[in-house]
Amino acid sequence: VRHRDQVSSTSWHCKVANGLVGSGAEAKVQLKVGNIFTDIIMKVGDDCKCYFEDHPEVCHPPAEQLHALPIKLGCNPSELVVLQRDQATGDWKEVASIPLGLFLWERDDKIVIADVEGTVIKGDIWTKSADLVLLTTNKHTKGAGGLETVRDGVGPLLSYLDRAGYRVLFLTAAPITRADRVRQTINWIREAEVEQWGKGAHLPASPILTTQERMGTVLLQKLSDRTLAPFMSLSKDAGGNHQSSFKTMSLAELSEVFRGPGEEEDAPGTFVGG
Repeated sequence: VRHRDQVSSTSWHCKVANGLVGSGAEAKVQLKVGNIFTDIIMKVGDDCKCYFEDHPEVCHPPAEQLHALPIKLGCNPSELVVLQRDQATGDWKEVASIPLGLFLWERDDKIVIADVEGTVIKGDIWTKSADLVLLTTNKHTKGAGGLETVRDGVGPLLSYLDRAGYRVLFLTAAPITRADRVRQTINWIREAEVEQWGKGAHLPASPILTTQERMGTVLLQKLSDRTLAPFMSLSKDAGGNHQSSFKTMSLAELSEVFRGPGEEEDAPGTFVGG
């Protein structure tokens, strides 16, 4: 998010696939915008999670590096390049890359949150299967994993909001290891909605916020939520489940990024719908 004299961002979370980097090898992940390698570099930990500086809990790049990024307003096609140091020569060798969209928005942009579980897709996809994504067909047909899973008119609605000048952001409780599946699902919906409703239903290119947890952790949390739900409902002080808690924290962080340093908590908000 661009403020007057600086750029701020949400947390950066990245996980390298197990086995991609050799055991004991030094590895890093470097941000590449277009064809330009930037100074933003993340180290790869023993658990394959990436972090900044020398502390695993650091999830934000230095402010001066964010400000120096060669990006423009909107979506900037980028990639995270995984590099491994050659133990013989000491040179860095590219072993993989992760495509991504780097979004730059203004401080006073108005944001509409599209909750994937419930707003875009009917119900919570995790109650059925962690792999329930709309990839079983590329046609606009009925059936398992088909059109009936998508809420009617979601394409025209989000397309209209985008044309009206609002910034649309997708929020999902899917684990970070399934982020690519969520993107594929959104792309499938984008094609299917255009096929049914025409160009006016084209979903906007938007960022997708996911949890940084792994698949197993998310499924265990979901199982815990479903098992304890009858007992938690008996307590007036019962808090939300893991999924709602994650989404609440994500929105709180996003609000903080838009608010900027030095601004009061009661400053005009950027969220206008969701």
